[in-house]
Amino acid sequence: MMGALARSVVLPLVVWKDHSRQLTYARRYNRTQFHSPERLADHQLESLRRLIAHAMQHCAFHRRRFEEAGLEDPAEIRSLDDLRRLPTLPKQVVRERSEELTIPDPSGVPLREKRTSGSTGVPLRIQVNEDGMQHNAALTWRHNAWAGYRVGDLAGFVWGDMGEPASLKERMRRAVLDRVEVLDSQKMDDARMAAFTAVLRRRRIRTLVGHAQPLCVYAAHILDHGIEDMPVRAVIPTAMVLHAGQRQLLERAFSAAVFERYGSEETSIIASECPAHRGMHIAAEGLIVEFLKEGRAAAPGEEAEIVVTDLVNYGMPLIRYEIGDVGVRGAAACPCGRGLPMIERVRGRIADSIVTPEGRIVSGISITDHIVEVEGIRQVQIVQESVDELVFRIVRDGRFSAEGEAVLRGHCRRIFGDRMRVRCDYVDSIPAGPRGKYPLCVSRLGQPRGG
Repeated sequence: MMGALARSVVLPLVVWKDHSRQLTYARRYNRTQFHSPERLADHQLESLRRLIAHAMQHCAFHRRRFEEAGLEDPAEIRSLDDLRRLPTLPKQVVRERSEELTIPDPSGVPLREKRTSGSTGVPLRIQVNEDGMQHNAALTWRHNAWAGYRVGDLAGFVWGDMGEPASLKERMRRAVLDRVEVLDSQKMDDARMAAFTAVLRRRRIRTLVGHAQPLCVYAAHILDHGIEDMPVRAVIPTAMVLHAGQRQLLERAFSAAVFERYGSEETSIIASECPAHRGMHIAAEGLIVEFLKEGRAAAPGEEAEIVVTDLVNYGMPLIRYEIGDVGVRGAAACPCGRGLPMIERVRGRIADSIVTPEGRIVSGISITDHIVEVEGIRQVQIVQESVDELVFRIVRDGRFSAEGEAVLRGHCRRIFGDRMRVRCDYVDSIPAGPRGKYPLCVSRLGQPRGG
């Protein structure tokens, strides 16, 4: 009853009061997901021309890129293949030239800052205009609905510290629309996981959402304790790619369907799994995904670099953005009937778990938002050498200071506890792993079950 009331009464009132178009976009995307691939491609092309025109008019950085590529008019982009006339946009360039890439909203509405260091340990700040945020939220709603999770439904979140709502408005929204019970992924010991399990069972929570790695640690806890009557019917892992066997672990622990989601802080949702479970559908109304092999378009089934163009963020246009992941484009249409293009699989976003001296399991990805807060860190890698020692390998620039190190150590004490020793090693570079990735967190201890 609470969920139905939230969707039919509270949500329309909230979007009306906030002058939001989020509900309008959600209704639109519920229709467009079943459009033909050709019709969706036409929509992408039209959106791409508008985005290029906007960037050409308001951003000198992009204007120079277009001029150097010989593009003088957005109308010259006659097909999505013409996007390859433009150079790709490396993540390092976005990190170093973010101010040049930012375009204030002409309405005066402040941009929203999104911060990430992902699984690579490279801090990054992205600015998103309010309308782009609403588009992305609507696309996320759509995927949640594929898993049977709708606005107003109660869900369990295995997540980093979500904090307390700061205002009365935010508290009311959390109570009525964004109803969640949270297991803090930074504090996963047996007692906390048992308490979370009791809440899930008592409140009959049917949807579990969280970072893939801590979700799997929690799933292993469920199996180890022989708990068989979980009410969960859908699990939505995000932020990190499921390792081999982890999907089966989630399915076995919860007797639930897994709806994998691939996204990033920079672009929000990129692709997600539908009830047919044949791969992930690209959120094509909001972005264009390219698969490049040595600069050319990769064939279906060929592992290739993923390059993304965000069609809805006008605050910091990311056009042919090198997101840093590798994946495989899907070849066949999904039997669900949706015309959205497919990703067969993604490889990347891997970070080990950390075990504290007290025995808590902390997802390596949990500290990434705090790394972004420290000025002057170009890249970082966390190595757990022993159960009571972490080594932070840091590539720094001229802005880094002793105060920055103190801030980092303070975050570590809060997340990992007072007994964890922290050593900072300053290095010139961090070598890539065997597959060209830069893992944020590496444990020498071996991983806990599910990690």
